[in-house]
Amino acid sequence: MSSRPAAPPPSGQLVDVGGYRLQLACLGDGGPTVVMEAAIGETGLLWSLVQPAVAQLAPACVYDRAGLGWSDPSPEPRTADRGSDGRRAAHPAQHRPGSEPYVLVGLC
Repeated sequence: MSSRPAAPPPSGQLVDVGGYRLQLACLGDGGPTVVMEAAIGETGLLWSLVQPAVAQLAPACVYDRAGLGWSDPSPEPRTADRGSDGRRAAHPAQHRPGSEPYVLVGLC
C-alpha cells in the first residue's frame, strides 16, 4: 500500500477574514500594491510566473478564493452579491500596513 505525500505548505499566510481563512501570498516592497485575482476555479498559483516579475517593480499579492487552494471554504454560499468578498477580505491593506493604494488585476 502506498502512502500519499503530505500536501505542501501554503505559499503565503492564512489570514482570517471573518470566520474562515484565505491564503494570501505577497512579494516585493513599496507601492502601489498589485493584487492579482485568478480566474474562476483557479488558485493564486496561476500567477506564479507573473508575480515575481511584477514584484520587482511593486508589491505583488495573490490569493486563493474561498474553498480553493489553501483557503478554507466560506461558511456562506457563493452568490453574485458576494462575488467580491474575497477581494475585500484579501485586500493587502488589512494585512500589510502601508500597502495602499492598490491595483486589482484579474484574469478571465
